[in-house]
Amino acid sequence: MAASVSGAQQPSCTRLWYVVPALLHRRQLHRLQPAKGGKRTPYGGTRSLGLKRGTLVRHARYGLCTVGGFDRKKRTISLHAYRTNTRLTQNAKGEHCHVLTWMAWRGFLVSKGPKKKSSGKGVHSSRAPKLRNASFLLSMNARSCQMRRTYDQYCALAKALDVVGERWTLLIVRELFAGPQRFSDLLQTLPGIGNGLLATRLREMQAAGLIEINELPPPAASRVYQLTKRGRQLDEAVTALGRWGDALLASPDSEEHKHPLWLLQSLAASTRHMPNSAPELARLDVDILLDGQQLHLRIRSGRAMAGRGPHPHPQAAITATSETLYALKQEQMQIEETIADGRIEIRGDQEAARCVLRVLTLAGTSDPLT
Repeated sequence: MAASVSGAQQPSCTRLWYVVPALLHRRQLHRLQPAKGGKRTPYGGTRSLGLKRGTLVRHARYGLCTVGGFDRKKRTISLHAYRTNTRLTQNAKGEHCHVLTWMAWRGFLVSKGPKKKSSGKGVHSSRAPKLRNASFLLSMNARSCQMRRTYDQYCALAKALDVVGERWTLLIVRELFAGPQRFSDLLQTLPGIGNGLLATRLREMQAAGLIEINELPPPAASRVYQLTKRGRQLDEAVTALGRWGDALLASPDSEEHKHPLWLLQSLAASTRHMPNSAPELARLDVDILLDGQQLHLRIRSGRAMAGRGPHPHPQAAITATSETLYALKQEQMQIEETIADGRIEIRGDQEAARCVLRVLTLAGTSDPLT
């Protein structure tokens, strides 16, 4: 993230690109007193304009506003907005005015320029005048300019938490362990994160060397995020945390968000502490259709790894539901019983599929293969 801004530094548009979305997200913008010789912008609209985090800084990036000096004593950053002589309409040119209007209406901006009357032909009331080369002051706490928080300790654990300790970071790592993902895929599988926060976390993780961006060839022709070698080194740490948190899981009928991949990853994590001397665990590749989601499981020397999509060369295919696997894990059912009544369907190598089911659902016992 952006570095701490000192009194001698001049915040650039690039630095503002990182600072402002986080400030809006954390609600660290404060009301300002009118600048010397200026008055508050008299926006009195009653409608919320639905400000999206990061919209203002996009305009700084595209040249619609520039950043002036940083006053450490007053804890303000000066913004100069231009190209804003467009009426407040619902087109791309008016988006900048929408944002500035919303911020001024909430008291986040102070106009230093003269007031102008509006013709009232925009989508908002005539009390929201046009802006023309107006200068603003954006209040900002000096400490909040250092958006990347740190424990500032000479300790390996503290240094690791500086990188992966932010909210959502390890969950993004969890998703990427199952394979490369597009931005929209991550947004869908991580409910509640939001576009702005996800983009921020991905930038931080890329800067830390945990992930990289790969361009897929046609016909996909899309950008995907994938773990680097350093990012994959988090495997043992994430697995250990998953095993530790397994005891904290409530019953599967709770109202929390669920995903079949998360259950399969949790079951696979339980196999990591098993002995790998059994020949059945040397190499297994099985497709698993869980709650309609196509997944696969790879076992190498006793280590199970879950992934999205079908395996290119599966030995068997299993169709089941999350409730059935959870019941097997809680020893509420027996494997042969679920196969007999059709709750679990097996195609291909029957022994390989049964071995996978025993490994996943009985990993906590002394000998899951017996």
